[in-house]
Amino acid sequence: THHISIIVWSHIKEFPVIAQVKELLMSHGAMAAQMTGSGSSVFGIFPDKAVLDKNFSKIESKANKEWKIFKTENIV
Repeated sequence: THHISIIVWSHIKEFPVIAQVKELLMSHGAMAAQMTGSGSSVFGIFPDKAVLDKNFSKIESKANKEWKIFKTENIV
């Protein structure tokens, strides 16, 4: 079951690009993709570094060239 808040839903209706980014991440190995609370970013959670590394260049190549894409890792 996917949880989607009223705020996220209203943002997606107004800015469909949020759904596009989430779908791009999910279709390339992310276990989850969410919008930040303020809506300024969308992030994906990948099962491990290998899955992220395998898919990162694919995500970059399919992403809108105006998007800023960062690969990060947990430090904990």
